Amino acid sequence: MAAKPIKTPSAQELDVQIPDSRESAVQQAAEALSTQLRSKKGKQKGFKATATKRLALDVPVADQSAAAAAELARDILRALPSDVAKQLTVVFADVDAALLASDMLDNEVAQLDDDASSLTGDLMVVAPTVEQVGDVKRLLSGWRGRAVVVLNAEWPPELPSEEDTAFTATFEHVYSFMPLAIKAFIVTIEGAVYKRVRRGSPSASPWLIFKSEGGEMRCIGRQQRRPLTRDLESAIAAASAAKSPVAKGMQMLKKITTKKT
Repeated sequence: MAAKPIKTPSAQELDVQIPDSRESAVQQAAEALSTQLRSKKGKQKGFKATATKRLALDVPVADQSAAAAAELARDILRALPSDVAKQLTVVFADVDAALLASDMLDNEVAQLDDDASSLTGDLMVVAPTVEQVGDVKRLLSGWRGRAVVVLNAEWPPELPSEEDTAFTATFEHVYSFMPLAIKAFIVTIEGAVYKRVRRGSPSASPWLIFKSEGGEMRCIGRQQRRPLTRDLESAIAAASAAKSPVAKGMQMLKKITTKKT
C-alpha cells in the first residue's frame, strides 16, 4: 500500500531528530544498531539459520571512495558501545576499502570473497552493490552467526530478480536517513526518508517521509515498509496539491456544499 498523506506535523512535534551533520547521523545509526545487538545472545552453534538477525543501516555520504567507506565503518564502530563494537567482524565489498581498513580498525577485517567459515562474531558488510547480492548470499550460506548488518547497501527496494528482491527484503532497517531532492517542473522539492529504531522490533518502527517547508521538515507520510519511488511521488504530490490555491478552493467549496445539503 502506498504511503498515505496525513496532516503535516513538524519533525519537532513528532519528537524526531533529523540529523544535521554526518556525525549526528552516525551517532543515531550506532544507537539504533546497539538496540538490536545488545539483546540476549542466542546459541552460537546448532541453531537454524533463520535465528540470525539480518539488519540494515543507511547513512548518507557524499564521498563514494574506498577511503570514505573505511572511515564510515570506523566511525560507526567508535560510536557503538565497546562491548557491541568488539564483537563485529567488518566485511568490505570493496577490496581497496578492506586494505585501508586493515590499518585503521582494531576489529577483524575481511573481504566479501573470504571463506565464511573462518569469520567470527557478528558481521558488518560494508557497501555491497546490486551486482554483489549473490556474493552476500554465498557468504551467509556458509556462515552461522547471531547477527549480520549491511551498512549502506546499494540495494533498491525492487531488483530485476525476484529472488534477489526477496533476499534483500530479509534485512530489516534499524536506521535509514536518505535526503531527497526531487525536481518538479521548475522547482526542486527537498525532503528526506527517515527511520530510526529506538527499542523493540525493527518492524514496529515506521518509515517517515518528510518535505522541507518554510525551513523545517514536515512529515507528509508514513508507512511500515520501505518507501518505493512511487510512494514518495504520491506523498509529495498529495502534500503539494493540498496546499495549492485551487485545491484549497475546492475544499472550501466542498464544505459549503456539504453545509447546504
